[in-house]
Amino acid sequence: MCALGSNTSADVVVIGGGIVGTSVAYHMAKAGLKKVVVLERGALCSGTSSHCAATLQIQTKTPGPKLALAQESLALYAGLGEELGCVLPPRDCDLEIQKEGGIIVAFTEEEERFLKHKADDLRGQGVNIAYLAPDDLRAVQPNISPNVLGGLWCPDDWITNPFRVTYGFARAAQRLGVEVREGTEVRGIRTDGRKVVGVETGTGALATGLVVNAAGVWSPEVAQMVGLSLPVAPRRGQMVVTEPMHKLVRGVALAASYLLSKKMPSTDDGGAAALLGGAVFFQSLSGNIIAGSTREFVGMNWNTTLAGIREVVRQVSAVIPAVAQANVIRTFAGLRPAAPDGLPIIDRHPDLDGFILATGHEGDGVSLAPITGHKVAGIVTGRILWEDLAPFSLSRFAEG
Repeated sequence: MCALGSNTSADVVVIGGGIVGTSVAYHMAKAGLKKVVVLERGALCSGTSSHCAATLQIQTKTPGPKLALAQESLALYAGLGEELGCVLPPRDCDLEIQKEGGIIVAFTEEEERFLKHKADDLRGQGVNIAYLAPDDLRAVQPNISPNVLGGLWCPDDWITNPFRVTYGFARAAQRLGVEVREGTEVRGIRTDGRKVVGVETGTGALATGLVVNAAGVWSPEVAQMVGLSLPVAPRRGQMVVTEPMHKLVRGVALAASYLLSKKMPSTDDGGAAALLGGAVFFQSLSGNIIAGSTREFVGMNWNTTLAGIREVVRQVSAVIPAVAQANVIRTFAGLRPAAPDGLPIIDRHPDLDGFILATGHEGDGVSLAPITGHKVAGIVTGRILWEDLAPFSLSRFAEG
């Protein structure tokens, strides 16, 4: 995928070769920008995008700006494979989208009340969702535990493969003339007064008047190059992959505790990182069960822990007990770029022309990548106004 060109200038430089960065690059080129360059310090899809659960979920979103953004993004996903050339010759890839729906189950009366209230809220926003009693829930997810009191069912929750989507965006972008430079670390951003004029890399300088910071958990480091403090922190999620199994899981399955953990403190009483989280898992097309996840603030620590993996296995097995019989073949942890309020940051530098932010998606980067790229390209070409993206502005933190 690496295409090291001799050009020393670009109309747009996108920093970050993950699912958000490649989406931005593709949509920029699609909108007509001629010289777009993606700079990736490692390999494409080597960061957060390759260390995640890969679900496209609607029912996990809170009514408001994020739900609306997710609904727009899911609509883009519906035709994305064909648009990127992934389901028509030449068949570069298949996005592996599984449209099997999703459930969120309750084990306690508190969780049951929480899910019923959530269903009412989401239905009010046009989401196709229902709260089902155990027997009805078992009809859509036959292997769930007899201890489940009930749960949500949303047929519009999907699964995809983030590797396929990232490379799909990258290859489609390259066909439109985008240059992808892997193994290229950004070391500085050049400015002239109140304007961006270039990017310094380990392989030389690149003149440009527009930089998009889509560097995920590294985006604060990039923002500091232009004197901007970015409230994005890496949040670790530990994951488990099993051996291929016969069909045990339909679509995506979650425990209500996973959603409730988002509302809990991130540290215990002693100030140490709390091991929050809950079950979220699905079965890949190859039969592997991919399961998580913890929710921990531990800095740039990509390691798994015995306590974390045990907790993932315990919670997933509680939802579908048969999963406990599977052999674990791999564990990994991903770092998600988390903003304090759970919303992404799609904004511009307040004092510097030519510096755009597309970060802070936390665990929703896969879900929101298509619409993020679409919105950023719309801003640059004038089809969308910054005011339209006010809920995702950086200034919301300064305003409390």
